[in-house]
Amino acid sequence: MPCLGAEGAARVHHDMTLHTLQWAQAAAESRKLLLQVRYHGREASDFTTLFDWSTPLRQHHGWRRELVPQADGDLGNKLRQAVDALRSQGIRRAVLIGSDCPELDERILNLAFESLASHQICFSPALDGGYTLLGLDLEHRYADALACLFENIDWGTNRVLAQSLAAVAGKGLHVRLLLATADVDRPDDLAIWNSRRLGQQSPACKISVILPVFGSEPLLQAAIKSGQRDTDIEIIVSAAGESWNALQIAAESKVQFLASRPGRARQMNQAAAVARGEWLLFLHADTQLPQNYAAAVKRVLEQPTNSAGAFRLHIDSKHWQARLVEYSVQLRSRSWGLPYGDQALFLRNATFRQLGGFPDWPLMEDYEMARRLRKLGRLVICAESVCTSARRWERLGFLRTTLINQFIVLAYRSGVPLKYLAQIYRRPAQGYAANPTPNNSQTIKSGYNEVARD
Repeated sequence: MPCLGAEGAARVHHDMTLHTLQWAQAAAESRKLLLQVRYHGREASDFTTLFDWSTPLRQHHGWRRELVPQADGDLGNKLRQAVDALRSQGIRRAVLIGSDCPELDERILNLAFESLASHQICFSPALDGGYTLLGLDLEHRYADALACLFENIDWGTNRVLAQSLAAVAGKGLHVRLLLATADVDRPDDLAIWNSRRLGQQSPACKISVILPVFGSEPLLQAAIKSGQRDTDIEIIVSAAGESWNALQIAAESKVQFLASRPGRARQMNQAAAVARGEWLLFLHADTQLPQNYAAAVKRVLEQPTNSAGAFRLHIDSKHWQARLVEYSVQLRSRSWGLPYGDQALFLRNATFRQLGGFPDWPLMEDYEMARRLRKLGRLVICAESVCTSARRWERLGFLRTTLINQFIVLAYRSGVPLKYLAQIYRRPAQGYAANPTPNNSQTIKSGYNEVARD
């Protein structure tokens, strides 16, 4: 474990601060932002040597920067004072970062500001349970709701993010979780800073796994875990409205989370728009990926003649009817090249953009996407199987569910309007707890409410 004296620690802090200021200033210039640096104690002289702060407020072609003394008290009080001061200046959106977070960069900062167009709060979770970035919509109507972020938080512990999320639960706010990043709190964290100082970037992201969620999905955590089997994977949970149970699970799992207007196609498209992966994989929240799914995706998409791929379907049921459904799905998929969404469709990010994403329809978006992909090349069905929940089949009956699904497809191909098909599809599920209100065991400690805001 590295051991630093006072002089060495001061030098590391100076270097990390300079690194942060350099990329933050570049972002301020490109986006025409106010860059405000809040310091405490004798650090003021350090900043004046880094940049020309001789004028308290300096204008630079549409962007500006300020050097401001920091408030006393704990971190919560310092954050609150900064936010109140910015709001009083008429600042609409603010992103607060620390100087000890070398994995933050201009891209994450830009994504935070873009997120605040549709979310009131965004965090970049820290790997130790806190957060390295806090973005806020400073409109006065949110002031009271946001004030709880700075009170009764155990700063410096691994409970900071969980407590912050619990504090804003049920307040009508949309929360976004960005990419999880590391900060430097202890000597053994210095490897993170040394890698960035030497110009080494984080591992590239090869696959983006996107999970659309509506309401409280009890199998979401298992679905996420099934995707976290390789280091070059990013996972994005796209939830309809304020799905607090899904938000908690995403935070605990260190994956990204964004709130969307309801609609599976819309949710998947919104997540794909921010995905970094070269390849996209769309996974239902009640489905688990096979152990070696990443290798299967690589095997399919590295062949230029293949447009996309999907997996065989395994239904998590011991009923013999489930085996018949699996066989019929396999026959349909291989004969017609038309897998459904529960088979975890995957394709190149570039191909997805070329096709304009999923059509924003109430259903059949996966079927239509498969049809379009089939025109571009071979749609491969992998030998590996995803495992999906049998809830709908067992609730409605295997035969009834299969007949409904096939009727919907035939009616769609016959030109029946989608709004009528959506009613037919959802009517049998009325009373079926596909979107239950979570009980206490499923929610964050303060008790989250499930709210979907259109």
